[in-house]
Amino acid sequence: DLVEIQGDLAWANLGGITSFGGWTHTSGTFTFATNTTLNMGAVTLNGGSWTHQANSTTAAGKVNSINVAAASLNVGSAFSITADAKGYSGLNGPAAGGTNFGASHGGKGGRYNNGFAKDTYGSVTAPADLGSGGDSGNYGGGAISLTTSGLMTVDGVISANGANNTVGDGGAAAGGSISLNAATFAGTTGVISANGGTSTSGYSGGGGGGRIALVTGSASLGSVALRAYGGDGSFNGTPSDARGASAGTIYLKKAGDTYGELLADN
Repeated sequence: DLVEIQGDLAWANLGGITSFGGWTHTSGTFTFATNTTLNMGAVTLNGGSWTHQANSTTAAGKVNSINVAAASLNVGSAFSITADAKGYSGLNGPAAGGTNFGASHGGKGGRYNNGFAKDTYGSVTAPADLGSGGDSGNYGGGAISLTTSGLMTVDGVISANGANNTVGDGGAAAGGSISLNAATFAGTTGVISANGGTSTSGYSGGGGGGRIALVTGSASLGSVALRAYGGDGSFNGTPSDARGASAGTIYLKKAGDTYGELLADN
């Protein structure tokens, strides 16, 4: 059966339904409120957005994410799949930030003076972890996993960025995870990002970049922009590279590659 989304809708369980036929989205926001994989046929995303509900504490772990397996997926230029600030809440996660230092994930958080950012974590080749939260109120980036047995085209936005810090000396949050696995891949205007948050207040560190993996059977990865930047820190409210965070990881593997390519670039 064909599902057509023309308004806001949240999916928590839908009576246990996890499989659909074709899926067309023209407007509104579809919110994933689960960590379960949603299976679809041909997916056409023309306008509107997908997101997932925010997560919370380290103890609760990953409760919500975007996890889709489809026959094909076309992310149009007017569509966004976003998990910005949907990861661990402030002061939570395996490498949470705090006063004077930012959170870590794929890249290490920035720090000022006595702040000490924690070590990185997660998979390079198959990222699935949430980004750690910064100081109180600053959520990390969420988690997005998209798999297609056919063509995946990305001309819109896919993002899992960490939250900025705008108050006091608190550190910014880390970027989350984006995992794309497609039999064939294309895209010309797409932007895929898992950036750490920037701190614009006090004396504090930026959030570490997240993790992105793009694996395809295609000979080309198209010309999409891929970003897992570490966020700038702050020196009394002035942007500071010295307090900035490290870049996260971008793993790329296409047809003919034995090991793939690993990038870390701010």
